[in-house]
Amino acid sequence: MSNSKQKLLIYFEYLLKYANEITIIADSDFYITEANELTLKAYGFTRDELLKKSFYDLISRESKVEIDTRFRNINPKDSLSIVTKTRKKNGPDFIAEINIKLIRNEEEVYYIITLLSR
Repeated sequence: MSNSKQKLLIYFEYLLKYANEITIIADSDFYITEANELTLKAYGFTRDELLKKSFYDLISRESKVEIDTRFRNINPKDSLSIVTKTRKKNGPDFIAEINIKLIRNEEEVYYIITLLSR
């Protein structure tokens, strides 16, 4: 494993452990690769269930289109912020402010996604 990838994994581990908000790490296709405990509690999924999902499974269809349109053309140094309805496993949906940041590491791309309930 390269040194830069190892540093990125340590950063992700720290971020997930100490984040005070719902935090998800997704791959370049928005499939969830890791999430913190707050995410599991908020959405009602087990870790295994959540890691089989795309981030798009948690948001409205309209928001997916908006994210795809806006984020695919964004400067990698910028982030995207959107307010949308999110879908829990069981129970009522909730409105959240979603912030998405692109992280590039050598050949890999990750998204750090944070959600604040409104």
